[in-house]
Amino acid sequence: MLRFVLMLLFLLAQPTLWAEELAMGIGLFNPSLKVNVGDEDDSETIQFSPNNASTLNLIFSYGNLGLDLTTSKARNDSDDEIKLDTKYHDIQLAFYGGQHNYLVTYQEYKGYYVSNPEQIDNTYTKNDEESLFPNMETRSLSFRYFRVFKPESFNLDSAYGIVDYQEEKGGSWIIGVGATKEKLKSPNKGFSPSYANSNYQSLIDLRKIDILSLNSQGGYSYTYVYKSLYANAILMFGAAIQQKSIQYSNESHSDTAIGFNSTIGISLGMNKKKHKLSLQVFGISNQIKIDDKSISSNLINVGIMYAYRFGDKNIPYLSDVSKWLDY
Repeated sequence: MLRFVLMLLFLLAQPTLWAEELAMGIGLFNPSLKVNVGDEDDSETIQFSPNNASTLNLIFSYGNLGLDLTTSKARNDSDDEIKLDTKYHDIQLAFYGGQHNYLVTYQEYKGYYVSNPEQIDNTYTKNDEESLFPNMETRSLSFRYFRVFKPESFNLDSAYGIVDYQEEKGGSWIIGVGATKEKLKSPNKGFSPSYANSNYQSLIDLRKIDILSLNSQGGYSYTYVYKSLYANAILMFGAAIQQKSIQYSNESHSDTAIGFNSTIGISLGMNKKKHKLSLQVFGISNQIKIDDKSISSNLINVGIMYAYRFGDKNIPYLSDVSKWLDY
């Protein structure tokens, strides 16, 4: 630990030749990867949610480079509502370059429950055995590229990162492309509680879904600025080519189809030259079709964050990588 502190002090003392702005932050976030199951002939939707506690995030950003790390935690012991522990990992790598922006994410969750049993059959609760899916697992690895068309008047980092701050209001159209590898697995109970209606009977026998998606999106984001206060919203929709491998208890098959995806975010708070305090809500949804059923994985991250900017610093090797991302 002492060696790490001494190394950090050494890096902060470096001259500003070929320097980038260094910022560090800390945040309290509650990420989740939810799964919703719907039927074309029924307005009823089955909502599967993880039961995980909020985590403390350590955030590092240097020029166009960013790192956001959390540790795996079980549910909060003071929360006695759901008798289920969810174990998970959440890693996010963000590269903000003004016009060119990159996001790499990895999420892994194990342990889900039906969060809306009263809408399916009001004789059941969230803690009934039929509502608990302790062996349900989700895993998602994704790479996304976002191109901002007007970087001179809008900056994604000022809204969702910790390095830049936007001094005047402005917005921009954004396009995004990327690839996502997902796995949804429920080896014991499938993807439907036993008390759901007969339309979902086939999902009880569904055991695993592997999806490889090539995604494209388009949308708009705008940041309103009043003195040191700001508010941002982003809304994007798109389609994806999906290669699916579907495994039931007694058969399996593969196919290729078109799916849909969306990105929605809100960020607001205080943003000054040295300090940033923000409340953020960010969500990414990917939808797939299995026969007449719709299954969507919804990555949602809600939290509050504080960041401090140290100014321009020269960190060997990292400064070279950050400069390369400018092009």
